[in-house]
Amino acid sequence: MRIDQGIGVVSDRWFNAIQAGTAFSHASNSFAHATNLSFVQFLNPSTSGVFVYIKEVIIDMTLPSTVSIKRHDTPIGGIQLPGFNLWFDQPDSKSTMETSNAASLPGTTIVTARALTDPNLKLISDWAYRLEPGHGIIFGGGVSNSEFRAFIQWMEVPV
Repeated sequence: MRIDQGIGVVSDRWFNAIQAGTAFSHASNSFAHATNLSFVQFLNPSTSGVFVYIKEVIIDMTLPSTVSIKRHDTPIGGIQLPGFNLWFDQPDSKSTMETSNAASLPGTTIVTARALTDPNLKLISDWAYRLEPGHGIIFGGGVSNSEFRAFIQWMEVPV
């Protein structure tokens, strides 16, 4: 996302976020389970005090499958891992990622992509979602016994 600052100077918002210590990334791997679907939840906790802007999502699965994006605001009960600050000396993110398996993907469907013959996909490539505190999003595959990996980059801005 590029922003015109009104004086003929265009700056790159992502570069500015890195410089400000508000740009993050994380990769999570949900292992294959014989009878369940694997998925990753990205959650902006209700106590975070930040808005989250998701910049990029790259997914990878061990088997070709459909991919779903679902809204799910409740933590799924796994280990919540923060994102790494892209300015390495700054604190980790307030938002978290966690993985799980279930017979069906939780949440309300936003979109389901068609079945993929190549299980690698750049799902979001430039600024797709804003999550307010207390909101979460699930990325998951549509076939059991397949690992599901997600790499996400995002920016956090104080409320």
